[in-house]
Amino acid sequence: MLLTGPSEAPGTALFRATAGIPTPGTGRIIRPGPDDIVFLKQRPYLPPSTLREILVRLENAGEISDDRMFQVLRELDLERVANQAGGLDQEQGWEKSLSLSEQQLLTVAKILLAPPQVVFLDRIETTLGSEKLRKILRLLSGGQVFKLT
Repeated sequence: MLLTGPSEAPGTALFRATAGIPTPGTGRIIRPGPDDIVFLKQRPYLPPSTLREILVRLENAGEISDDRMFQVLRELDLERVANQAGGLDQEQGWEKSLSLSEQQLLTVAKILLAPPQVVFLDRIETTLGSEKLRKILRLLSGGQVFKLT
C-alpha cells in the first residue's frame, strides 16, 4: 500500500507515530518491526563501501543475484553508476563520486531489491523531480496509491 498526500499535519503525525516518536493524541498504532520500516530521507547517507553493500542489506546477502541488481539499476537509469564504480565489488566514496539524485536513486534501488513492509519518503521529489518520483511510486506501489487527506 502506498499513502501519499501533502506534507502537512496528517502525514507528519503518521510519520512520527510510525517512527515511535511520541505525539499528542489518542489511539493505537500497530506497526511492523524496525527491520520492516524504511525512512528514505531527503538527503541519503551512503558510507564508503561497494555498490553491492549499498544495494543489498546484510540479511539478504546471497539472496539477490547480480542480474537482478543490474536490472534494478537499469530501471532507475543507474547503469552508468555501475560502470563508473567498476562493477559491484569496488569500494567507492559515493558522496564525492555521485550526484545527490544518483545517491537517492541508489537508496531506492536497495528498497526495490528487498522491499520492506512500509516505506516513508521524505520529500525526495525535491531531489529527483516529479517525473522520477512518479516512476518510483509506480515501482514501489505495484499500482496501488492511496492519498492522505
